[in-house]
Amino acid sequence: MADHANASIPLEIREQFQRDEKGRILFFTAPPLNVEQPLTKDGRALGHSARYLAAKAKKEALKASKRKAGEANVDEREQAAKKAKADEEDKFKKAVSELGTKALRALEDQLAMTTKTDLAGLFNGQTEEGISKVLDQLTTAQKMARQQELEREMHTKEREESRRIAVTGMTARLEEKY
Repeated sequence: MADHANASIPLEIREQFQRDEKGRILFFTAPPLNVEQPLTKDGRALGHSARYLAAKAKKEALKASKRKAGEANVDEREQAAKKAKADEEDKFKKAVSELGTKALRALEDQLAMTTKTDLAGLFNGQTEEGISKVLDQLTTAQKMARQQELEREMHTKEREESRRIAVTGMTARLEEKY
């Protein structure tokens, strides 16, 4: 025990306890054990009965077997969990894809309705005639655009061919081919 704590205890009380060579009380955190002499009651040793010890051993063996079986099933459970997670992800992706398709269909429907309303307002009730005129103009414009694109591709090919230069005389003897 520390000196200041030891000094706070009166001398007559300190003399009743075990002390070290300086007169300080020895303080133990746990009671002493006497393992050589078993506890007895009425002349017989105190302890557990054979029936209790057998039941305890059986219970521990059962727990150990369950623990071992649980450890063996860990791989199976992990595989099942991975499969379940993959299935959930697939379902989620499929649902997102379906929602995307539905959204596009809804957008197409809205655009068609809006276009029809705009055209009806633009042509003052002569929608069929106006639409056929617009379609004819669009068809003509597309044909012209396609023709211009083909001409552009032809000019590009011609420019590339004109940039190519035939290399001759590159053999081992540097001869020209005739």
